[in-house]
Amino acid sequence: MASDKGISLEQIKNETVDL
Repeated sequence: MASDKGISLEQIKNETVDL
């Protein structure tokens, strides 16, 4: 799952910081 998305987890974390 995460491997398929690539930087999905990283992007989610980045979005959380943005919020």
